Amino acid sequence: MSDPDSGRLSSIKTYLLVALIFNILSVVGLAIASLIFLLFLIIPVLGFIAVIPIVLLVLSLSVLNRVNQMRGAAERGDIAALKALNSVGWAVIGLLFAGIITGIMLLLANGSINELQGRGPAAAPDQSWVQSQGTGEMKFCPSCGTKIPKSAAFCPKCGTRQ
Repeated sequence: MSDPDSGRLSSIKTYLLVALIFNILSVVGLAIASLIFLLFLIIPVLGFIAVIPIVLLVLSLSVLNRVNQMRGAAERGDIAALKALNSVGWAVIGLLFAGIITGIMLLLANGSINELQGRGPAAAPDQSWVQSQGTGEMKFCPSCGTKIPKSAAFCPKCGTRQ
């Protein structure tokens, strides 16, 4: 991982931690609201309205799960997993259903994640494969950076067409 990536990764960790904290606050608030409205099930109109905070709670829990997965990948330094989990859609869902601050932090993290260059610890080139292929002309896969034979049509590591 390069130095610019480590700086960005620490910023991403901060964004995701703030998003996680405010998302937890949102989940707690929605859980309390759901319980309060469920107490009014005997009144038909208020009982029907209880569905709204329950739906919001489920969506907020989904965002909480995604933020926690992203935070775990950032803590491990697994940039490939972080990029796979990253999505503007989740940031928008967070913005709408898990609170404004959660959504803003996810949008900030999204921009920083898109700027990451490395692929994380899981993407180290498989040196045994490269050595067993002989000393022919080699090139690097543009997608994952693995050293491959110049004549290869696909990368053996990530499957990208060359």
